[in-house]
Amino acid sequence: MTDSKEIPHLPIKLRGQSNFKTWKALIMSYLRYYGAQDVVFGTIPRPPPTPNDESAAARGKFTQRAIDREVWDKLDIFSIVFIHTNVEMHILLITTPYTHAHEMWAALCRTFEGRHFVTLHTLLKTVLTLTYDDTEPLIKHLGEFERLWVMLIERTLGADPTSVGAGSVLAWALKKLANNDEAKKTFLLMTLPQSYEGVVNDMLANEKMGFKDVYQYLARASV
Repeated sequence: MTDSKEIPHLPIKLRGQSNFKTWKALIMSYLRYYGAQDVVFGTIPRPPPTPNDESAAARGKFTQRAIDREVWDKLDIFSIVFIHTNVEMHILLITTPYTHAHEMWAALCRTFEGRHFVTLHTLLKTVLTLTYDDTEPLIKHLGEFERLWVMLIERTLGADPTSVGAGSVLAWALKKLANNDEAKKTFLLMTLPQSYEGVVNDMLANEKMGFKDVYQYLARASV
């Protein structure tokens, strides 16, 4: 079935924590129908490639493995497109840093499932203390910042001035900030170390540079 060019559309798209449980139940049933559940859930890892050995014995020994790898890759590509087709645009920021469907699935579960669901106070602290460690790829750091910021947007999505309780009041206070491009740009630049001071000052001074421009510049610099 995965040879079909048509990607199924679920009745709902994933918006965030508010509908993740329902969306997850729907997409899991579709994945089982298309035979992709083991690839997406990480039950079956990607098979290794066929060794470069021209002997008949080697070809016979590894034929099934090669077929399995090809099928796995097709299911993986189908699942990646399927997931991306059925989430809202801001959710793509969580999944796009990853290469395979099981990595995307794990990232969504970490972000939205109850057992991994962090309080707004903890999330805000994580954003404020996030710092780029130049021992790791910069693109990985950019992806982590995006993931956290999407969570911040999601956690403040339903806040309104009439909200009560400490967490609700904080959510309302942060809602405008979370959806402000200049704030997002500034917070990202704050995560960079002293060695980036010149770049940071130039970008902060350039009012025409939005978050997307800063992100793309840093992503290119990391290659």
